[in-house]
Amino acid sequence: MQPLSAANHNYIIELLCSGTSIPTIYNKIDASLGAISKIHSEYCPDLPRFSGGCSCKLISSDVQYARCIIQMHKAENAVQMAKALQDVTN
Repeated sequence: MQPLSAANHNYIIELLCSGTSIPTIYNKIDASLGAISKIHSEYCPDLPRFSGGCSCKLISSDVQYARCIIQMHKAENAVQMAKALQDVTN
């Protein structure tokens, strides 16, 4: 792969600053994921990294409640835990 031009380099930084994810930039520009990630690390280290995958279905208070249910031995398996959480969170 050829080195990035200055225009592409600046465009990648601009896209990163606007909140565009690395895979989306990869699909727009002829640059490797590694190169885009390196630019992200060097020039925009304060910007959050996108984790990918599905978002978490439980918020922290649900997790805390689940821990309490487990400690109190009110749920013995995942089905009982899901039912207990569903009763609380609708």
